[in-house]
Formats: sequence, C-alpha cells, structure tokens
Amino acid sequence: MTRINACLVNIQDLSSPEGQGGILADQAMDPSSTLMSKVVPHKHIDARGQQCPMPLLLAKRGLRELESGMVLELIATDPGSERDFRSLERLGGHRVETEVSDDGIYCHRITKA
Repeated sequence: MTRINACLVNIQDLSSPEGQGGILADQAMDPSSTLMSKVVPHKHIDARGQQCPMPLLLAKRGLRELESGMVLELIATDPGSERDFRSLERLGGHRVETEVSDDGIYCHRITKA
C-alpha cells in the first residue's frame, strides 16, 4: 500500500485474491488518517491532468463495472470535479466522499448505490 496525498492506493492488482477491495487496511494507515481512507477500493482510476467532464465520465464508466455497495476511488486535479461529484451523488444516489490535499489533488470515494 502506498499513500498518495489524501488517497490510499492499492498497488497490487485489485482482481487478485489478496487485493480484493472492501477490506480494512489498518496496517497501512497512520493514526491521523480518516475513516474514508481505511477501506481499500474495489476499483481505482487516476484522472490527474484530465479536465471536465473527463473525471466524471471516467467515474461513470468505472461504476458500470461495479456492483451496489462497491467502492470506486478516483484521483483528479480538476477543481470542478468536486462540484461534478456532488451532482453525481445527488442525482445518481451514490455516496461520495471527497478529500482535497494541500497540493490540489482531489480524492473522490464513490460507493455505488
């Protein structure tokens, strides 16, 4: 496990038995971490450098591959992505949590409805 800014990124293949999302990753967490980053996502998307609407479109595509209750993590640098993901939460019924690092990295955790 590697910590990138506000997000926890699972380096190993998430499709392997050891890398199945949804497990707690307490051993990789420091005491100051939030609850949001303690659940390993089922799918991770790196949308850094992509501008609106690409982070949202990549998330929607990624969510199609997941079942209800599974978690998608998307990292973005576009400040507009925060607004886009609030709309996704409101209109799509998904739960969205967002953390922003000091260097402008947005980590969106989306739990599929």
